[in-house]
Amino acid sequence: MRQEQSGQFYAAFLGGFSLTFSQGELPAMGNMQSKMGQIMLALLKAGDQGLNRRALFRVINMEGKEPERPERNLNQQVYLLRKRLCQLGYPPGKYIVKSGDIYYFTLDYSIQSDTGRLDQLLKTMGTEHSEEGQLSLLRQFCSVYRGEFLPALRGEEWVMTESAYYQKQYYQCLTRLCQILREKGAYEEMLEFAETASQIHPYDEWQPVVIECLLKLNRRKEALKVYEASQKIFQEELGSDALDQVMEKYWNQEKGLYYAAGALNRIRQEMQEKDRRKGPYFCSLPIFMDLYHMFARLPHQETKSNYLMLCTAKGLEEEQEEMGEEDSQKEFSEFLSRSIRRSDVFTRYSKNQFLIMFLDALIGREGRILERLQKKWQEEGDPKLQMEFLISETEDFWKGEREK
Repeated sequence: MRQEQSGQFYAAFLGGFSLTFSQGELPAMGNMQSKMGQIMLALLKAGDQGLNRRALFRVINMEGKEPERPERNLNQQVYLLRKRLCQLGYPPGKYIVKSGDIYYFTLDYSIQSDTGRLDQLLKTMGTEHSEEGQLSLLRQFCSVYRGEFLPALRGEEWVMTESAYYQKQYYQCLTRLCQILREKGAYEEMLEFAETASQIHPYDEWQPVVIECLLKLNRRKEALKVYEASQKIFQEELGSDALDQVMEKYWNQEKGLYYAAGALNRIRQEMQEKDRRKGPYFCSLPIFMDLYHMFARLPHQETKSNYLMLCTAKGLEEEQEEMGEEDSQKEFSEFLSRSIRRSDVFTRYSKNQFLIMFLDALIGREGRILERLQKKWQEEGDPKLQMEFLISETEDFWKGEREK
């Protein structure tokens, strides 16, 4: 039973990690990428709800192993974590507490977090029906969100799942917020939110919104500067005319061309891909996630399936630092553009990661796909940039229904 003492933990996960207790920042534990560090982070994220053993096994990447092995490993990590927290001088109390099958960071103090705040705001949005109420909640959500979930651990599977979830929710909430502010003519406020978004996620296409606001506010010189700076970013990463494609798509949507009554042919023309490149389809992460969900719902063929691949730049070693982050990501993006099929889809997941979705591949060919890309990178890629490739079959939405 919880017996809270005075004081409260607050964990910030978005855009970086920090932990405070009653307004005072607590010392870092050290290597947060270790199993011990990740258990601590996962339990802080879970807060008052805690996590069961199976969830913790996934965090320490021990799910599916012999039953005794993950249990021993978890017990050992819990023991070491308690000892470490004591050494760091955390507030008096019991830590990494087990109640039944559920583990908690502590039952002695309450735990709040930025992600917990976002979860609560999303829940409240579902029951708030007034426009002013929705506007207030959307403002709060977009102000609390400060960036990628635990960016220092972006290669961990459980972190990737959380990060993608909150980024998509942010994208959807900010889109709704901008629509309401646009209807109200509140372009100054809309500009502040759009500028923050374009800095946090520069490849999620918020630059046109920034430019729209500046033009509405008659700040044309600033709009031109934003366009030129954005064009440089997009050109280095995605190709010479990538930003122009984004701008054209955005302006067409805002002019309402897709809703012209009886103009089916015009709608179809507007929706056509303007630059039909020979390479694969590149899109932002939120759009990639929507495509992933859509393809998961399509009936899977008996002989074919879809595969998801994660490509991670390992390092950073001295050679990679010399190469530079922007150059290395541009190098790998160009490699993917010429190495995977036109029917495949890829996105930039984080600063050092890309996601690829291979569509309609033969079942059992994932090993060959992985081997082919690894070999091609060894032959054509920059030897200074070490890449890791991981592949698995995508979700099958109807699998459970077929098995019943």
